Amino acid sequence: MLEYVLIASTIMQLNKPPIDQLSCLNGKKILIVEDDDSNYELLVAMLRKSGAEFIWAHDGKQAIQLSDTQHFDLILMDIKMPEMSGFEAFRT
Repeated sequence: MLEYVLIASTIMQLNKPPIDQLSCLNGKKILIVEDDDSNYELLVAMLRKSGAEFIWAHDGKQAIQLSDTQHFDLILMDIKMPEMSGFEAFRT
């Protein structure tokens, strides 16, 4: 896992998107469906300057419950998760 974080951190430094490219996410509500705390934190760190609001679901089942009661402009979903995978959640 540490290797993944180090690689992602290096990529972020090399390919840092200009703030104006992230501005399209300003004010948007993004659901991040991720069972791993580190991966969630990495995504938020990469997108923090966008001005978006982030909501975290730990699995597909929780993502469905949240999307039934809230509107999201974007959903970023992991595929392999316990309880309900991203594929199963998408099909539902």
